[in-house]
Amino acid sequence: MIMESSDKQPSTPELQDFFNFSMIFDDNYVQFEQFGIFFKSIDWEEPWLIGLIFFHVAVTLLSFLCRRQATAQGCLFLFMLTLIVVSEKLNQMAAENWKLFSRHQYFDSNGMFISIVFSLPLLFNCMIIVVNWLMISSELMTSIRKFQLQQRNEKIKVKNKRSINSSCAHVASGSKDDKKKEEKQD
Repeated sequence: MIMESSDKQPSTPELQDFFNFSMIFDDNYVQFEQFGIFFKSIDWEEPWLIGLIFFHVAVTLLSFLCRRQATAQGCLFLFMLTLIVVSEKLNQMAAENWKLFSRHQYFDSNGMFISIVFSLPLLFNCMIIVVNWLMISSELMTSIRKFQLQQRNEKIKVKNKRSINSSCAHVASGSKDDKKKEEKQD
């Protein structure tokens, strides 16, 4: 009796798809390919897009330049979040008036273009600011802890000096009493 070799693959299509990892990678590749096609389809030489790129570069530089100034960075953070919140309204206005400033209609009803080109870099800058705040908080907590340890060490030193001084005073007073006793005996 000859037995045919059988592959141990699942029989149902759902399980076959579950175990087919190449399908997952193919889907991700298609998504990245579509993302590349999306960016290639944009005319990056349009003046308003160049201005938008300069705006994002300026905001990024500003967030790095004022990284030690909490108030300025907080205002910048709120400004960027406000722009992200109003980006839907900006998308609607740009979709209605795109002929005034652009050669192509980029502004769809889903807001994909403005989300990727406008909001995503702003969110990235907000993330940089939050990471900076976490680093500053960590440094501040470390310096506070060092200060507390220094204060504790100073209190211990003062306490030790007092105990040494009091024991020295006791020894010194004891030696004076011994001298007086010796003088009386003589």
